[in-house]
Amino acid sequence: MGDPAVAPAVTPWCEDRTETELMKIARINPTTGYFSDTDANKGASASGDFYTALGDIVAGRKPLSSFEKEILPKWRRSAGDAIRREYEKALAQGGAK
Repeated sequence: MGDPAVAPAVTPWCEDRTETELMKIARINPTTGYFSDTDANKGASASGDFYTALGDIVAGRKPLSSFEKEILPKWRRSAGDAIRREYEKALAQGGAK
């Protein structure tokens, strides 16, 4: 078990500084309020596979080169390109759906 004195000492710094620092680099998601059928139906599965493969790189089970050669192209084919097209179309038409 951790030292009970640590949390009260760290928490005020986190509450005061972390959010402030993160807001400096935060970006608004331009697709919020818009709909992509592909994202709704395939996005979670495609993203899950994507992040699993990234974990394989981090763990050393796949080489870094597999990101550009295998992982990203697979994600784009399975859902990524369609999701992007659908959101681009929705954004071009304007008005959140």
